[in-house]
Amino acid sequence: KAADSVARAAIRARCHYVNKNGSV
Repeated sequence: KAADSVARAAIRARCHYVNKNGSV
């Protein structure tokens, strides 16, 4: 599913952003 791929990418980007910020 395309939506699943997009959601997965969004979650991945979000995790990366949080990691970069230094927050959990």
